Amino acid sequence: MMFPDFPFDPQLSSFLSHQEVQRYLERYCDSFQIGPHIQFNTAVENITPVSMTTVSGERMVTWEVTSSDSLGHQKTETFDAVFICSGHYSDPHIPHITGIQNFKGTMFL
Repeated sequence: MMFPDFPFDPQLSSFLSHQEVQRYLERYCDSFQIGPHIQFNTAVENITPVSMTTVSGERMVTWEVTSSDSLGHQKTETFDAVFICSGHYSDPHIPHITGIQNFKGTMFL
């Protein structure tokens, strides 16, 4: 379960408690300065692909993501890629999404 570039403390047992996992993830975020890029208590409201042509004529897709915080303030940001991760460890939770049968992308489970 560890990241290849960030080993667990060798003094830990083979079966980690959820507190140890949380400490590991927090140390990872601190080490790689990821914290400022994480948004907690945020609901994703909409994800829209945006197709464009670059200066060199290549076709490119970015993603507009609209989210709202716990106070209901909405914002829309653009990203190069979007990961939708749900579930707990190896048991994925796949929510019912109306129209999913029309999705042309790839779903990884």
